[in-house]
Amino acid sequence: MRLTHERFRELAAKHGLAVTHQRQVVYDAVIASHGHHSPENIYAAVRRRIPSISLATVYNNLRLFIECGLLREVSPHASTLRVDGNLKPHHHLVCARCKSVQDIEGSPLPCKNLSPLIKPKRSGRNRGQNYERNGAGTRKMFKLENGHPCDALQWLNEWEPKYPSNKYDEKQYETLIGKEGILSTDDFIQIGRWKDAAQSNDKWRPNVASVAFPAWRDASVELPNHRIEEATVEAFLKKWTHYSYPDASSRNKNGKKRMGLSRATTLLHFMTGGQFPIFDSNIRRAAKSLCNRPAPNRIEWYMASYIPFFRELVTECRATARRVDKALHAYGRATLFSQLYCYPF
Repeated sequence: MRLTHERFRELAAKHGLAVTHQRQVVYDAVIASHGHHSPENIYAAVRRRIPSISLATVYNNLRLFIECGLLREVSPHASTLRVDGNLKPHHHLVCARCKSVQDIEGSPLPCKNLSPLIKPKRSGRNRGQNYERNGAGTRKMFKLENGHPCDALQWLNEWEPKYPSNKYDEKQYETLIGKEGILSTDDFIQIGRWKDAAQSNDKWRPNVASVAFPAWRDASVELPNHRIEEATVEAFLKKWTHYSYPDASSRNKNGKKRMGLSRATTLLHFMTGGQFPIFDSNIRRAAKSLCNRPAPNRIEWYMASYIPFFRELVTECRATARRVDKALHAYGRATLFSQLYCYPF
């Protein structure tokens, strides 16, 4: 069912959102889908009405709808974002095999009564389905700089301003991310300089320990106009995480260094218009502190755990993904020089 312009205008005004044609078409596609679809599915539907729209634009609008309360996020045990236009209280059945999601309408269900609902039938129709309550997630231990506990919004407002903007040029970031994944050869060089904080020419050259100059140069040749589909994300990360380049400052016998997951996710981040978050050492320390559990530097953990964690955190903070990313970066840096891990709740 397609929403009228007047009805969408009413919903947008109620949630404090500016009305545009693109937003109406994206939201209309979600409501008409009657399911829990990924940004790629919604993108395919929207393109039939707006052929020139990009996947990054669709994703950014979906994230905006989630942040202002027009949609709900459903990311069931996977790295894939799913959106839900059903705002009524309900539960989900998630297939452990194919990750399909079905709604269970009604009031909250006591845990002791769940097993008859999800027990596989003789026909095997419900085999492999798990119950997942809407909004369930990892309990996070938000803390202020003094170590005192706080809520998500207080945490965000405490740590975002501490982001080292003198080291990472925010205007440069906004320019690159604003290109929504349509990047030129020079853009990849600028991404490398931004990531490795190599603003001066003295730092931006081969054989500087903190700079992957040859790797960024190679990316600038290979990746312009390259499109990343959801199904190819993991393969992309494996290739560029393990991508090696010659470096005289390397301690390895072969004189080479690996690009690493931090730089690979930075490439992924800009090439998808911000759809996937950056995952560096500061972010890992922040995730470890917030969840009180290890945050390994592995592609599998990034895909299966960090992406859902990050998207859930964005929803909890009711903020843009960039604001949350900056807060995580600053929070992770602080754990190097403080006892944030050790304050009890």
